[in-house]
Amino acid sequence: MPDDWEPNPQTIHWGLNELGWRLFQIDSVVQTFRDYWHAEAGQRARKLDWDLTFKNWCRREGTQHKPNGSNGKKSMATIAMEMARESDDGSDLGGKIGEGDGPMLDLTLGEYG
Repeated sequence: MPDDWEPNPQTIHWGLNELGWRLFQIDSVVQTFRDYWHAEAGQRARKLDWDLTFKNWCRREGTQHKPNGSNGKKSMATIAMEMARESDDGSDLGGKIGEGDGPMLDLTLGEYG
């Protein structure tokens, strides 16, 4: 593998669209991929097309676990950060947290206290 190997723009676009990854996830996998193949020796470390090899690596990575270390489910903190970002950039669909189609949960003691 060339020391300066980077996936081509089409391969990065593929990772973003086909796998649904973000750039930081692709960058993380690129680092692991490079380290692995730079440490590998012999015939096995010779590839005709590094981008195709990288795509196969990503496919396996995606089936084993997410490159960001998650199980593929968003944490409450991630959801809250995304909601805050949407609110900051004005892209939310209107309304505030807790407002919506369903009834509000009243946590006051009310008639039960």
